[in-house]
Amino acid sequence: MKQQNVFTKTMVSGIAATMLVTSCASVPSAGRGQVLTPAQIEMRTRAKAYNRTVTEGMVGGAVAGALFGALIAGSGDRAKGAAIGALAGGLAGGLTGKYLAGKQKAYASKEAQLNSVIADLHLQNNEAESLIAALDMVVSEHKATLASLDAKYEEGLVGDADIRRQMAMVKQDQKQIQLALETAKDDQKLFSETRTALAKNDPDANFSELDREIARQKELYDAMAAVSGDLASVRGA
Repeated sequence: MKQQNVFTKTMVSGIAATMLVTSCASVPSAGRGQVLTPAQIEMRTRAKAYNRTVTEGMVGGAVAGALFGALIAGSGDRAKGAAIGALAGGLAGGLTGKYLAGKQKAYASKEAQLNSVIADLHLQNNEAESLIAALDMVVSEHKATLASLDAKYEEGLVGDADIRRQMAMVKQDQKQIQLALETAKDDQKLFSETRTALAKNDPDANFSELDREIARQKELYDAMAAVSGDLASVRGA
């Protein structure tokens, strides 16, 4: 019994730690003593929100599910309990299967499941729009800053080190955009496959609203990729 209690306390602590890690938001940082501008802080905050996708949520749910499953199983068969918990959390099957399984568990009717998928994609698209607006501000800021530095360089007021520092910031922001593009690509695949699966299960459903959001998702991806290209063109970054 004592051993059981020790295991229980350990598992609860692990669950709490997992939830803490996945829920806490760190303050955006440039690193190496560099100071972020308000536009860069906004961009990083938006990127963090955008990258917090349904896929990431499923991974977190799977970890917590495995912990709870092992906890419920107790000392009898913790491996089996962890497997059960992981399945409930979303580890089994492909990402689309996990996503749909979550909807089926949460909503009894197919219409409610479809509406929930539409709501998820609508929210993700809104996050993408906000991120693109923030990215545009950062790109404009980099262009203006580099133009000012070029003028000062000609006057001998700044040196090569100042230019290099600014270009290092450009490269950091490029990485932020690339991460967001990877998220966007993954989400495109997820929602496209989800649409196909929903149509197979309920071919008579009205998918017009979901199709609009999927089309909007593609447009937003293209817009984000264009901003990435714009930033990459800044002094050949």
